[in-house]
Amino acid sequence: MYYINVLEQNSEFQLIIQKKIFETLNRIMVGNQSIDYGYSAYDEEYIAINFLDNQIFAVNTFHSLEFIDNDNNLIDVGLKTNGTYPFLYNNDTQGLLVSFDNELLIKFVKTFEVVQKLKRSNQFDTEIVSFYEVNNLIGIHFKEINKEQQKNLIVLAKKKEDNQYYYVPALFNSDEILIDQTYFSGKYDLHVLILVNSTLFKCSFMSPNKMVERDYISIFEGNNEDVDGVLDQQELLQMIDLDAKELREEETILVVDNIDIRDNSLSFEIANHEEYNPIFRNPILLLRKRKAEDLYLVEGKKNIAKFTFNFNAFLNDANGSNRWDLFLLRVGLAKKHTIYRLQCFEPLPEDKPTRFFNFFKQPVDIKSTYNQKSRLYITNKNELSLTRNNISNLIKEQLEIKTQIDKFSMKKNVVNIRIKMNTPYIDQFKTGSVYLVQRNKDNLLKKGYPHAHVKKHDTGSYIECQIDLLSEELFPLYWDVYLGVFYNDNEYLIRVSRVSKKVFKDIDSTISKYQLNVNNEYIIYPYITITKDLSFTFRKREYFENRYYLFKENIAYYFVNLFYRYFSEKDIWIGFEKLAMSAHDSGYHFFDYVYKNKKHENFYYVIRKGSPEEDNLKDKKDKILYFMSFKYFVYMFAARLLISSDTKRNSYNLSLKKSKLAKTLTDKKLVYLQHGVNGLKVVKDFYKNRGVFDLVIAPSEYEREMIIEHWGYDDSEVVTTGLARWDVLEDKTDEISYKQIFVMPTWRTWMDGMTKDKFLESEYFQRYNDFLSSSRLENLLKENNVKIMFFLHPKFKEYIDLFNFESDQIEKFGFLEVPLDEMIMKSSLMISDYSSVIWEMFYLKKPCVFFHFDRDKYLDYEGSYMDFDNDLFGDVAYDTETLVDIIESYIKNEFQEKQHYGQLRNEYFTYIDKNNSERIYQAIQENKDMLYKESNIRKWKLTHIIPFKLRRMGLSAINKLLKK
Repeated sequence: MYYINVLEQNSEFQLIIQKKIFETLNRIMVGNQSIDYGYSAYDEEYIAINFLDNQIFAVNTFHSLEFIDNDNNLIDVGLKTNGTYPFLYNNDTQGLLVSFDNELLIKFVKTFEVVQKLKRSNQFDTEIVSFYEVNNLIGIHFKEINKEQQKNLIVLAKKKEDNQYYYVPALFNSDEILIDQTYFSGKYDLHVLILVNSTLFKCSFMSPNKMVERDYISIFEGNNEDVDGVLDQQELLQMIDLDAKELREEETILVVDNIDIRDNSLSFEIANHEEYNPIFRNPILLLRKRKAEDLYLVEGKKNIAKFTFNFNAFLNDANGSNRWDLFLLRVGLAKKHTIYRLQCFEPLPEDKPTRFFNFFKQPVDIKSTYNQKSRLYITNKNELSLTRNNISNLIKEQLEIKTQIDKFSMKKNVVNIRIKMNTPYIDQFKTGSVYLVQRNKDNLLKKGYPHAHVKKHDTGSYIECQIDLLSEELFPLYWDVYLGVFYNDNEYLIRVSRVSKKVFKDIDSTISKYQLNVNNEYIIYPYITITKDLSFTFRKREYFENRYYLFKENIAYYFVNLFYRYFSEKDIWIGFEKLAMSAHDSGYHFFDYVYKNKKHENFYYVIRKGSPEEDNLKDKKDKILYFMSFKYFVYMFAARLLISSDTKRNSYNLSLKKSKLAKTLTDKKLVYLQHGVNGLKVVKDFYKNRGVFDLVIAPSEYEREMIIEHWGYDDSEVVTTGLARWDVLEDKTDEISYKQIFVMPTWRTWMDGMTKDKFLESEYFQRYNDFLSSSRLENLLKENNVKIMFFLHPKFKEYIDLFNFESDQIEKFGFLEVPLDEMIMKSSLMISDYSSVIWEMFYLKKPCVFFHFDRDKYLDYEGSYMDFDNDLFGDVAYDTETLVDIIESYIKNEFQEKQHYGQLRNEYFTYIDKNNSERIYQAIQENKDMLYKESNIRKWKLTHIIPFKLRRMGLSAINKLLKK
C-alpha cells in the first residue's frame, strides 16, 4: 500500500502523493464520477493534488475515493491513521475525507444546513466520560461508540470572536477521538456530532475551559467557578424564571458611557460598576419589548467596567417591527432579581439624528426594502432602547422625514410627480434619484430616475421628477415609489408615503384613464394603496379588460337599478372559487349540497366557459353564471350574499377597483368557507380590519380560536362546522394498482412575478428538481411499484414545464389538469411544505411529510401560527437525502401513519363525519340578520316615467332572458 498525506494550506485542500504514483495515475474517482483535479510539485519527491470545485456530488452520504492507473487498475493507497480530515470544497460545501480501516471515503456536507440542524438535533445515546492530553492533542473518550458511529462522527467548532463555524480534524482510536488542543484554548465552543445520512445527533457540547457540559444549576446557586461561553436563550429564560410584570416594578437606573456598536456587538462602560455585581461571572442584558411582555436575554462579558454583548442570536430570532428597552439583569435567588434601566451618561442631545447609533450587522443581510435592521437609540428620557424596522422607516425616524406626493400627471408613458418633503434636518443630507422599487421580500430590484429639480421651502424641499415607464424594463407585479437619501456617505432608500387629496381623487376615481398598454399584452397603471401611497402595477391584461365588457357591466348596473325591487325579492346567493375557473373546493361542494337538497332556490355558481372543471356543473346548468356574461353581471349586482372558499377578487377582476361592480362588491357580504386549514401560514390579508369576510367558517375549534385571536373576528363571526369538501373525502387507494405519493408544494410571496430565468435559479426550483431527479428515488419507486404525482400551486402554474426529470414513475401537473381531491384520495402519502392541502391527507389518516428546506426564510417572511418544532403532524425533511430516507421508511412500513401523529387528530379536528355542509347551511340561516342587509343599489322610482304595462312586459322579458 502507498501512503498519502493530507494538507490544508490557505483553505485549499491538497493530497500529497509520491511522484511514482502520480506518473502511473490515469484518473481519480469519487463515487462513480471521475473528478477534475489540479496538481503542482510539492517537493522533489511528492506531488500536491487539489480537487476542482466544478462538480456536484450528493451531500451527507459517503463516496469512495479511488485512484486508477493507466492500465485501469486500482492503486492501493491510504492514510496511516484513521480519522476525519475536513477541507473546503466550494463556497457552501464542505468536504470530509474519512480514512477508515484502510478505506478512503469522502462525504460532502452543507455547513449552513448542519448549523441549522444543531438546535433541532436529537441527543445521541452516548456520553463523554473522560479527557486526557497527549503531545499536542486532547483525547476524548466515549462511554460507548461503535465503528459505524465513529466513522460518521464530526467535530464542529464555533469561534467566539466571529461566530463562524469550522470543522475540526479528528483522529480515531478505538472508542475515542483525538483533536488539536488549540480548540481548547478558550476561543472556541465545540460540538461533537454524528451525521448519519441527513440526520444529525449531538453527542456533547463542550465549553473550552472545563471541557464538559456546564452544570447551570450549580452556577446559579452561587458557584463562581470561571465559566466561559454563551448560554442558550431558552436555557437562560428557564433557569432565571423571569416574570415581566414583576420586573416592571423593580427598575432602578444604571448610567452607562462610551457606547459602541461593532458589527453585531454592543459594548459600554459603567462608571459605578460596583453597583452591578452578578452572581456568576457573565453579565446578562435584558431586552423587554414595548407594549408586550416579551423578554430576551443576551449573555455577555465583563472586564472591570466594560461590558460587551453579542447580539447575533437576537438578530437571528427577532421578527417584525418592534421596540425593546435595555436593562442589565442581576440574577438573585428565589426569583429576587433586579433590573437596571440603562441611562446615558451624557446629557440628551438636542440634535435628534445624533441620538441614533450604527446599525447592527445582520447575520443574513438580505438586499430588500423589507429587510429588518436593528439599531440602538437614546430615548427622550435619555435611556437606551433598540428599534427594529426596515431601513426606510429607521432613516425617516432619525431625520424626522415626512413625504407627500402633491402633484401628479401622466401622459402616455411619461409620469411627472412632485414630492413634498418636510424635515428639520434638510441641511444634514442630500436627496438622490427617485426609484421605482419592486415589492419583493427577497431581493432589491430598483429602477432609478434622476430628479429634475429640487427646491427648498421653509420646512424641507420639493423634489420634481419625470418617470418614463417604458425607459426601464419593468415586470410583474407591484412597484413602489422611493427616494434616495445620502446621509453619512451612504445612500438609503425611503418610501415616499402619502398623496395629497387632489392626487388621490385624480388617480383613485377612474378605471382606465392612466392605463398604459405594453406590447398589447401587459398594462401599467398607477394606483393608491390602502395606506394612501402611490404605487404602480405592471401585469398581464385580462381578455375582458376592454370597452365591450365595461359597457356590458354598465348596462347591467342600470338594468338592475331599474328593476331593483324584483331582484331584491329573489334573494340571490352566488358561489365561486379560484379565478372563477375551478369547481372542486368547498365553494363548489357547498353549492352542490344546497342544489341537490333544494335548500335555496336562487343559489348560482360562477364559472368560466371552457374551464376544465365546467363538467362538474353539467347536472346543475340551470344555476350556472358564465363569467363576464350579461346574466353574470346582472346577478352579481343583484346578489344578496356571496359564499365562497376564496376571496371576492376571484369572482371578478378587482384590479378595476373603481368600476361599478368592484364598488358594489365591497358592500356585499361574504361567507368565507375556507380554502383550507390556516395554521401553517400567517395570512394578514384575511384579518378583520381588511374587511374581506363577514362570516368565517372554521374547520375546527382549534382554528376557530386561532381566527378569533389572530385575525381579530368576534366570537359571533366565526362558526365551527368543518369544511364542505371534507364531506366527500374517502380513501380510494385501492382503486389504483400502485401506491401513489402526492407532492404539492405551495407558492412563496417573495417569488411573485419572478421570471422563468430567475425561477430556475431559485432554491425552490433546485430543491424540488433535485428531489424529483434523484436516481436513488427513481430506483426506490421502481422497485416498489410507487408513483409520484407532482402538482404545482396555481400561482406557479407557468413554471411546471421547467421541471425536467426523466422518470416513468413521476408525473407532473399544472393547475386544473387533474382533480385535486381525487389525487388526494388515491394517494398513500403526501409531501408538501406549507400548503393547507396537506390537512386533507391528515384528515384521511394518511401519513404526511413536510419538506422545509427554506423553513427559516419562510418563518421570517410569512410566519406561522403553529410551532414547527412541536405542532406538526408528520415527519420533517430539510434536505433531499432525508426526504428520500423518509419515503423509504414509509414504503417499508406499507405507508402506515405513525401513532404519535395520529394522536394529534382529535386535537386538530372537531368533526370527522359527512355533515359539514349541513352545519354550514344552518350557520348561514342562524346569522341571516347579520348577513342580510338592505342593498346599496340606488332605488330609482321611475313609475311616473314607465307605464305599468310596459314594466310588466319588461319583467317578462327579463325572466326569459335570464333563463337562457
